[in-house]
Amino acid sequence: MHAPVIIMIAVESKPSALYRPRLSLAICTNPRSGSWLLSEALASTGLAGNPREWFNALEKHDQQAAWRARHGSDLADDAYLDYALRSGTSANGVFGVKLHYYQLRELCNASAKFMSATFPNLRYVWLTRRDKERQAISYHRAHATNRWWSIPNEIAASEAEPPFDPAAALQLERILIEHDRGWERYFSENGIEPLVVTYESLANDYAGTVRTVLRWLGVGRRRRLHIAVPRLRQQADAQTDRWLEEYRGWKSRLPRSDAWKQWIARNVTSGVPNETIVGVMAANGFSQADAATELRAELRRQLDKALAFASIPRPPRDDVPHVQALAPQEFFDSYYAQNRPVVIDGLMARWPAPGRWTPAYLKSVLGEEQVEIMAGRDADPDYEINANAHRRMMPFAKLVDAVFDGPDGNDRYLVANNGFFRRDRARALLRDVEPLPEYLDPAALEEQCHLWFGPGGTVTPLHHDKCNLLVAQVLGSKHFKLIAPEQWPHLYNEVGVFSRVDPEHPDFERWPEFRHARILDVVLQPGQTLFLPVGWFHHVRALAPSMMLSFSNFRVPNAYRWPSD
Repeated sequence: MHAPVIIMIAVESKPSALYRPRLSLAICTNPRSGSWLLSEALASTGLAGNPREWFNALEKHDQQAAWRARHGSDLADDAYLDYALRSGTSANGVFGVKLHYYQLRELCNASAKFMSATFPNLRYVWLTRRDKERQAISYHRAHATNRWWSIPNEIAASEAEPPFDPAAALQLERILIEHDRGWERYFSENGIEPLVVTYESLANDYAGTVRTVLRWLGVGRRRRLHIAVPRLRQQADAQTDRWLEEYRGWKSRLPRSDAWKQWIARNVTSGVPNETIVGVMAANGFSQADAATELRAELRRQLDKALAFASIPRPPRDDVPHVQALAPQEFFDSYYAQNRPVVIDGLMARWPAPGRWTPAYLKSVLGEEQVEIMAGRDADPDYEINANAHRRMMPFAKLVDAVFDGPDGNDRYLVANNGFFRRDRARALLRDVEPLPEYLDPAALEEQCHLWFGPGGTVTPLHHDKCNLLVAQVLGSKHFKLIAPEQWPHLYNEVGVFSRVDPEHPDFERWPEFRHARILDVVLQPGQTLFLPVGWFHHVRALAPSMMLSFSNFRVPNAYRWPSD
């Protein structure tokens, strides 16, 4: 196979004035719709620009890193747009960009007016995929294996196949449908008539589809038109068909829809009368008996949750004191036993980590070791609930560069459940951590110590943990919003340990009970530790590039019974 020619204009001096192509093309799409295939084909013709994800945060970071490698200087954010316009434009003056729906947020203003002003003579191609089940399976498989493409003689990732998670595939299917609707709204609200191209037509008639796009742009009228043979190999195989069959069978066995369970939970926690809930369900196809059974199950879950919260001590005061060098016995008597949070200075005074964990040192320890991060979170309002759908592998050195040199955001975050310290090389970092034997059990350190690492702007949504935690802020700072366990009835805790309320911007029309919740604000600075008691709800935002450790290996019992969700 012949690799297509990708047009990339090398900008050899830092951009000064905004470049103006004569014509612009935006490929509007969503993952696993064939956008790479179409973009490479268009670029190979030399007539339709170089459509890349110029406004994907990771793409932007990679381009800025390449600039530094070539020029020995930084490509500032305010110059990046000009750089992208120049680099994405072919010799005939046509600029190309590829945008997933969520990447509109990467632009400073995603309005059609801004798009038209920034990209001259803008034309839209809407690349979509009809078979959303297959698209979701492809998306799930790419996430789970980190194989986003297949090119002969090039290795994209490990060939090992993970177990199939139909719930993750279902969530991805819902996201893909919603984001297609997002593009529909964008086009409709702005009076835009895009050229609609489907994945299925591109796969069945590759060259013909590319010619259609070029003719529509008004640039493909040459008799002799070179369209490169595609490098990409179809990734669907017998495993895809097996997963698809399993997925369809799993969906057919769902008791109505998970959405109904969430609807029941929302109405129960909002105080809607039981007879009203049953009546609405009956009007939507449930028998009276089935509706009553579903309602009883949710009421039982709510009761079990209430009993679990009632079983933990209520703190004597609703505040978060800040203390110096707290003695272990006082900590266990006055805070741990009383379920009261506290910020402690001095516990990390002997740790080498705060002074040693520089970007260069971190990369020297793990280098190109693949670690698991959470990605694509901005596109999914339930990203923490749907964590399995957002797992992606990344070289640790690249993550370090993205955290310390890249933009703020919530789309690349190494979190506690990513098993970081299960890696042999990662455990070397624990030598820079004092085990705090007066508070914690050193023998359980490796198993019950977890790393949180990401740029400013990473967010952990409102939730509670099922055990006590001690969190240690090594680098950067984090803003915690804490809410005491007894305020649980105000928090709409519908799914597992999570609340759907955003305490930074609460929607009181949707969540009226949240008006009664009292929030305690704590900013944890480098070198400080926070005791986070079991059952306390907390929302966390990183205010700067941050490394934080959490420990659950206390020297005293730390196990609590919680209902299954």
